[in-house]
Amino acid sequence: LAASTESARKTYANYLLVWEMISLARDSGKAYFDCGGINPGASMGVFNFKKGIGGRVGINGPIWVRGSTAALTRFGRLLLSLKV
Repeated sequence: LAASTESARKTYANYLLVWEMISLARDSGKAYFDCGGINPGASMGVFNFKKGIGGRVGINGPIWVRGSTAALTRFGRLLLSLKV
């Protein structure tokens, strides 16, 4: 989102950006800031980044929507769209 090169990562610009976004959300009366999903198996760096800024895991909807294969994911989305 903000800094993805190795030299840019060392400046911690991403931390500053996310902290500012969290501050703006708090100042506008929001109760929480959603940093999006995590997948520690596929991206441990993103998981550690979100954990490092104080992130907590929250489940916002059916956890089974993401299947272990593309076909299972599509099937889960189909079921949701049919409101089964």
